[in-house]
Amino acid sequence: MGFGLICAGYSTLIFLRLVPVEIIGFFFILKGLKKLSPFNRYFQYAKMSVYPILLFSLADVVFRILNFYKIATGDFVVDIFTYMHRLVLLPFYITLFYALRTISDSLGFTKGVKRATLGLSSVLVYYLVFVIAKLDIASISQYMKAAETVLYLVLFFVTELAVGCCFRAITTDEAEQKEEEKLQKFEQTFGKNRGKGTKKKK
Repeated sequence: MGFGLICAGYSTLIFLRLVPVEIIGFFFILKGLKKLSPFNRYFQYAKMSVYPILLFSLADVVFRILNFYKIATGDFVVDIFTYMHRLVLLPFYITLFYALRTISDSLGFTKGVKRATLGLSSVLVYYLVFVIAKLDIASISQYMKAAETVLYLVLFFVTELAVGCCFRAITTDEAEQKEEEKLQKFEQTFGKNRGKGTKKKK
């Protein structure tokens, strides 16, 4: 259905900010969301939220090249890219988790609803800590920066779990349903042919 592509693409993002793989990861995520869009309109919203991320990822690759050659350096420029990056990711996370929650709820998949709700909560907590960390309040700055790093990893694994949960449950159910439909068609065809054969013998 597309959940597998999202899992594959998102799994590369654990290396984010170490190597410029985000554009590759979100390319696969986009393909996965395109497959899921017909099933739920919120996946369509999630798909639209990926385009700004891809544009930013291209800019980020250019920035890294310029930074390597000491053309675009300085904490100020790095901070701008960090803020922009978090800004373009926020709509993606919200729409993705809401889409997962909606499709799970429509199918009566309680576990999927809980995972998606946990994901939405994780997004809110992470972004709250991110803003506080960037305020650079002297008394808590060190703790907030550490908390931001930990929560980023938590958000990563929560997202993987939520998408993977739907991949295992919903995709498996869909495959089983298709197999049942094929079996029914086979039995109907075989039954008709068998009936014709019986009539000819009479």
